[in-house]
Amino acid sequence: MDAITVSGQDTTLTGRTAILDTGTTLIIAPPADTQAVITMLGGKCDTQQCTIPCTSNASVALSFGNASFSIDPRDMVVLPVDINDPTGDCTAGIQPGTVGTNTEWLVGDVFLKNAYFSVDTQNNQISLAKLS
Repeated sequence: MDAITVSGQDTTLTGRTAILDTGTTLIIAPPADTQAVITMLGGKCDTQQCTIPCTSNASVALSFGNASFSIDPRDMVVLPVDINDPTGDCTAGIQPGTVGTNTEWLVGDVFLKNAYFSVDTQNNQISLAKLS
């Protein structure tokens, strides 16, 4: 990934490796990276999980090459922490975790359902395209 932005604002997180995984629901990123994004989303992390306001309309975008792919704000809001308070805090679509090095992100459906994803196994390539 060349850049990660939140509502158009640069997070200064560059040079990250994205492991695109259709079998993963969330985005799992190194704890420091997750904290930076969550803070910009107006959320917080505790020892259990990261949360953002359920009413958040902030957009996260991941950039690959010369293309930026926005994640629909509704996809960053996963589930209310308190089912009786749908306007309170919600579990965020990005959570901290260690996948490999401190620059590797496991990027799941939260992102992938916002782009076309094609795998060419014969030429060992992947392609991403924006939804129309």
